[in-house]
Amino acid sequence: MGPSDLEEEGELHSTRRPWRGLAVAMVVAGSASLLVAGCGSSSKSGSAAGTTTTVATTTSSTGPATTSTSLTGATEPSPSTTAVNNAQLSMPSSSAPLSAGTDINLDVAPPNQAALVFAEGPDGAVFYSSGHVIYVVDGDGPAAVALHTDATVLGLAAGPTDLYVATTTALVSYSRATGNQVGSWPLTGSPATPTSAGVVLGDDGTAWVWTDWATDESGYEYATLYVIPPGASQASVISRQVDPGTLVANGSDAYFAQPNQSTAGSTVVEWVPSAADPPGVDVAGASAPPLSLAAFNQGQLVLESASELYSYSPAQGVSGPARVSLVHTPAVATITGTGAGLLLLTCSTTTTCATLIRIDQSTGATESTLDIPGALPLLLGPYPAVVVVESGQEHLIRLA
Repeated sequence: MGPSDLEEEGELHSTRRPWRGLAVAMVVAGSASLLVAGCGSSSKSGSAAGTTTTVATTTSSTGPATTSTSLTGATEPSPSTTAVNNAQLSMPSSSAPLSAGTDINLDVAPPNQAALVFAEGPDGAVFYSSGHVIYVVDGDGPAAVALHTDATVLGLAAGPTDLYVATTTALVSYSRATGNQVGSWPLTGSPATPTSAGVVLGDDGTAWVWTDWATDESGYEYATLYVIPPGASQASVISRQVDPGTLVANGSDAYFAQPNQSTAGSTVVEWVPSAADPPGVDVAGASAPPLSLAAFNQGQLVLESASELYSYSPAQGVSGPARVSLVHTPAVATITGTGAGLLLLTCSTTTTCATLIRIDQSTGATESTLDIPGALPLLLGPYPAVVVVESGQEHLIRLA
């Protein structure tokens, strides 16, 4: 996939959102140095199920490494990129108690949540951005500089082979093996300059991107949603009225909520690939709750709103996603499906969270809890991890 001109309408996908959903960040591709990512190893044990555990971690590093490695693996003095470990992470059990593992200093203290941009690859490598710099944490290894850009990152997504960076004007992909730019798609469908974005990747290489331009002055605004199928030369606009932060994907399908003009509420929509132009079909389904947090877990779309957890089955023919269950949950700040189960973060304020909860998706019953003082409203998966603030610095805590 190479750079291309977008004809009027196009977009793709990254993930993150502001309070009630961390805003996802995007990065514009300017000049880029390299980027190398693998995975590390982590394996811890925990306490009995159903109990509350206080975080106790093993420190792995004190900040981003300064030793650099070139794309070919040769050591050089420049700090633009750093090699990382290549060990394999262990997936925490979905039935064992939640417990904290390695504590990794990210050596970053953003001025506000809008500056926080994180993504986790399918191998557990965590990428994060502070301004124009993208870092990587591979396994339990130290943080390392992965990439420099000329633009502020709004969103990130990591696939098995490529890293996707969203900015105010484009989605750009880089090879995780070499750091070379391998794709670029302009994003021109927004009615104003984007202030937040999210990127989501499908199993077949499809990328979806949402961008939003809400500000304190403009208030709540709907997001613009793009899709970039495998091999596409441009991004195509799916919708200009999407509830921000509700985009998730499963396989080659995407799910999101958009306003229903006839009911003054929202509707769950499943995007299904097709030979059409734009390349796909929207299948509207059941109603969706307002200001939802979204995840995909156990073969179902999960939306959380106002302490209610809604589960939807994928579209059947033309009927669209159908709601299959509704359970009560604690008030949460964010939710995600992981290899360790469906996880929720509860927060005492709009910026600080304290408790991680794993629940039974069908009943809403609490299966395990973990106290995490100072956690930010952000959960990473599929290898579960949280980000906390310790002594003014952000730290990544792997769950065990």
